[in-house]
Amino acid sequence: MCGLCSRLRRGVLYRVAAEEGATKIALGHHRDDIVETLFLNMFHGGRLKAMPPKLLTDDRRHIVIRPLAYCPEKTLLATPAIESFP
Repeated sequence: MCGLCSRLRRGVLYRVAAEEGATKIALGHHRDDIVETLFLNMFHGGRLKAMPPKLLTDDRRHIVIRPLAYCPEKTLLATPAIESFP
């Protein structure tokens, strides 16, 4: 997804959360996403910055959590078969 699309999507998530009275927003980013973001920021932005597992939004109205932050993608892909999920 491009940066603009990500910002637009995030804006919609924040708006819907506010409309529903939710204060926490859970996203599905996993460890590989976070590492990828770190490298993108290092090589394209010249900054050592990644997505934190827990983030208080700038307006302090929402907390964004990433419960899968420490799970590698490989484990997440294998989980449905291990747990016999359809």
